[in-house]
Amino acid sequence: PPHSARKAYSAQRKMLHRAILPEAMTILRSSRMRATCRSEGPHMGKIYKYTVPLAPVTKKNSPQIFYMGARCPVCHKGKIARVMPSAAYLKYERAAVYYLTPKPKKPIDTPCRVETRFYMPTRRRCDLPNHIEAIHDILVKAKILADDNYTIIASVDGSRVLYDKANPRTEIFIEEMPDDDQPV
Repeated sequence: PPHSARKAYSAQRKMLHRAILPEAMTILRSSRMRATCRSEGPHMGKIYKYTVPLAPVTKKNSPQIFYMGARCPVCHKGKIARVMPSAAYLKYERAAVYYLTPKPKKPIDTPCRVETRFYMPTRRRCDLPNHIEAIHDILVKAKILADDNYTIIASVDGSRVLYDKANPRTEIFIEEMPDDDQPV
C-alpha cells in the first residue's frame, strides 16, 4: 500500500529532522563563523569562504543497502537493491547545508577552484578524495555549485587534511577563475 509507505517515510523524515536540527541550530547560535564573499584585485574572481563547524564525514563509509520492489518468497528481499550513504553521512549532510550561507543568487556555473581544508578530531588516517567528493556533493545539494563536474570545478589545488582536536571543522574556499585561467 503506497499510503502506508508514504506515512512511514514521513515519520522517518520527522525523526531525522528532530535529531539533526536542534544540534545544528545550537552550534549555529553559539558559532560566530559565517560565510564571506570578497573580490580582490582586478584579475581575481569572487572568493566565497564557508566554514562547517562539524567533524568531517565521508560518503563511502558504512553504506546502507535497501531492497525495493517485489519480495522473494524465500529470502524476503526485494528484487532491486539500492546502496545509500551511511546514516552518519546523511546526518552530516543535512546539518552542513545549514552552515552554507549566504548562498549565491544562482548556483555558480562558471569554472572555479575549490580549496577545502578538513580539520579532523583525530590523527587517524583518512582518504582525502572521499572527503572532497562528499563536500562537493553537499555544495551541489546546497545550490552553491550548479554541478560538481570538471567544467565547473576546474581545480581542487590546496585541499588537505589537518588535525584540530578542539575544533574539528571544514573550511571551503571557492574562487571563480578569471577568463584567462580557465581550461580549454
